[in-house]
Amino acid sequence: SQYHKLFKDIPTEESVLKVCSCALQRDILIQGRLYISPNWLCFYANLFGKDIKVVIPVVSVQLIKKHKTARLLPNGLAITTTASRKYIFVSLISRDSVYDVLRRVCTHLQVSSKKSLSLKELTEEPDAVSLEVIVPEGKWRKVSPASLSLSLPDSDYQCIHRASVSSLSAKESFTSEEPLASESAINTEEEGEVEQSCVAELRPSDYQLLKIFIVLICLLVVSSSYLAFRIFRLEQQLCSLNRDYLSRGHR
Repeated sequence: SQYHKLFKDIPTEESVLKVCSCALQRDILIQGRLYISPNWLCFYANLFGKDIKVVIPVVSVQLIKKHKTARLLPNGLAITTTASRKYIFVSLISRDSVYDVLRRVCTHLQVSSKKSLSLKELTEEPDAVSLEVIVPEGKWRKVSPASLSLSLPDSDYQCIHRASVSSLSAKESFTSEEPLASESAINTEEEGEVEQSCVAELRPSDYQLLKIFIVLICLLVVSSSYLAFRIFRLEQQLCSLNRDYLSRGHR
């Protein structure tokens, strides 16, 4: 390909990702082409029959920043290498697309702002982590991770002794409260038995009330049947009286 013909030192397996027309800013603008491959950034121009080549290894790129030509036209990119050399490429027709390709190629860089890519900052982990323990005096002491033993003064020992005594007294009070709890449980059981006995005593009265209700219902049934019988007898008497009256009228 033309890329490998122009840059013979580039391996043949290196493929071109993007080719763009641009100008290299020196004392004058040198119009040429920028070739972007996975491992190389190459610029080629022919000025008055003289070949001008710039080869930048991707691993040597330290900073990529968007650049404005004459501080007005946003069509340039500034590339800084580890050797503190700065290359400014301007007159890019699609600067943002070229910037995106460079961002994908330069994986060792991170986005530091909307307009630049810089080296990733490596955070070093500390070799040892110190622990801080609060002692009763209110002071901070640093303890190495190898051992976490503390030497406390006599006053601190007295505080700990008091704390242990208070914990023992709390345990004793807890054990003394256990019989009280058992007594309260016995009292509740006795109250439950009394309530059950009261319920057992009330049950015969319930049966008596039920018997009374049954008797009243029977009386109501008998009285209603008697009233029905009396009404029936009265109707018969009325019918007989009507018959006698009609027979007398015919006579």
